[in-house]
Amino acid sequence: GNLQVTNYEERRLLRSPLFLSFYEKDKSISLRANNFYEIYFEKLSEAYMQEYQKQVNFVSLLQQTAYDMICEGTEIITYESVVELFHKQGIGDECINWLIEKNRLFIAGLNHQLQFFHQSITEFLAANQLTVCINENPTFIDSILKSTRWDYVIQLVSSYLEDNIIDCIFSRLLEVDYILAMKASAHLEKRQEYVSERIAEYLLSCGKN
Repeated sequence: GNLQVTNYEERRLLRSPLFLSFYEKDKSISLRANNFYEIYFEKLSEAYMQEYQKQVNFVSLLQQTAYDMICEGTEIITYESVVELFHKQGIGDECINWLIEKNRLFIAGLNHQLQFFHQSITEFLAANQLTVCINENPTFIDSILKSTRWDYVIQLVSSYLEDNIIDCIFSRLLEVDYILAMKASAHLEKRQEYVSERIAEYLLSCGKN
């Protein structure tokens, strides 16, 4: 079918080889980044359930790990650390090996090193953990804005924020990085009109100064 591209977020997604590879298999796939990744992990859980008759929420399981990876500025985790994480949740080695060998969520490297098969997977998982932190304490955003490695994570977080948090977060974004605020606004599912008005007001005020 014909893709109707309406905003920056959709154009960015369509430039991703990861998305295009999935789109070739399913033309009805969502053009919203969060929805796309959510569907990916839902299908991953369904496939694991079919093979092992066990239910695993891979997002909840891996979001803290991905968050820590971005904090540390690394794309690498050790096989041993993943084993430890899974074992704490009562999940055996067969699941890890399945994720490496059959579904390629992880790519295995030298010296027992693993990484997620695409950086955007790491960012999506980290966004889920960052959302928890920001919804609990909106000022947490200040520590994140110090590094550009969080930019796309913040964009993904925007669609998960509670209504009463959105205004605070976007006010802070406009103070620090209005370009990031504009990109993040494309991901909003609530308060779009309010945030768009605040961005327009900010740009107009900049033009007068």
